[in-house]
Amino acid sequence: MALSPDSGYAYDVCLSYAGEQRTYVELVAAGLRRAGVRVFFDVYEQATLWGKDLYEHLSQIYQEAAQYCVLFASAEYAAKVWTSHERRNAQVRALNANEEYILPARFDDTRIPGLSPTVAYIDLRGIAPEALVGLILEKLRPHDDEERSLAVALPVVPRYSSEQMRLLLEKPPAWEFILFASELQIGQRALLDKWHDHELGYAARSGKHIDVESAPSYLEAKFSEAQEIISAIELIFSRSAQDRAFGEPGQAGDEERIKHLARKLLHVYEGLIDWSAHLRSLSVPSDFARAFRLAASFSDQPLREIRQFIESFTAMAERLPEMLAQGKPVRESMDLIVTADNSVIEEFNGELRRLGEVLG
Repeated sequence: MALSPDSGYAYDVCLSYAGEQRTYVELVAAGLRRAGVRVFFDVYEQATLWGKDLYEHLSQIYQEAAQYCVLFASAEYAAKVWTSHERRNAQVRALNANEEYILPARFDDTRIPGLSPTVAYIDLRGIAPEALVGLILEKLRPHDDEERSLAVALPVVPRYSSEQMRLLLEKPPAWEFILFASELQIGQRALLDKWHDHELGYAARSGKHIDVESAPSYLEAKFSEAQEIISAIELIFSRSAQDRAFGEPGQAGDEERIKHLARKLLHVYEGLIDWSAHLRSLSVPSDFARAFRLAASFSDQPLREIRQFIESFTAMAERLPEMLAQGKPVRESMDLIVTADNSVIEEFNGELRRLGEVLG
């Protein structure tokens, strides 16, 4: 179903981009197509383009065939011959049009020839493809408020900073819980590479060597450090900290304090990952290799429990609009208890006993 059947254009939107950004743009094109938008995206047009004089055909597409042209600006876009050809033809159309035609969306700050720096653009750094789809749909449906509202609907819990800004502008009921979940999601995504390394048990060698004499005391000191990292959770989830951040019953929350609590929990999460990575990065005597490997796995269960908390809290936040509509109470407090894996403890203690017997 075309969104603008009376526009007289073959396409609602044409997309102009560099191949290096194809993955992102393809998600945008797919989202537009699902919404019924007639989109010119070269991947969808392979049969149509086959055998045509592309210089002439693309000139016609970018000058005449679409209501809007979304130009995905980047360093690669500025450097390529074919994107320059598309841009020049889009600019010819824009010069002759009485309203906006080129809709710039930037991957970086590269200057694009002929594109005035005063033209408003969308900064794609931190905005999801589905959020850009929503903005394009809003542009295509400027006179239909109901459809526009549906078109730009974002996830209840924002996963990107640009979506979070919208949440903070609107501040719907129970926004405090949604913001907390959002900050956790954004922060957890930023640590995804570290988490994947942890899952693999990988850490780059630090070059630090621990000798036989210092190994036991070194392990003891590292366990004290882990306890100190984990102890912050009690402060984060204290009733007083939650009241200051989320507000007492009937009071609005404090945006900065909510973000601060989320970031402190993420600091614990990252700290435990780094703690294990440090142990894995050491060069240790062969007799102690298994003990250090087991010690590094102590953080596995606390990390899983933190991740499970983030997942369950986010799921609750996603249901908030439905819960409020049904008159259900919103949870007033949060709890997170992290535990140790008893099987790891037993195995580690057994290894220490073995080392005591072997080394005397």
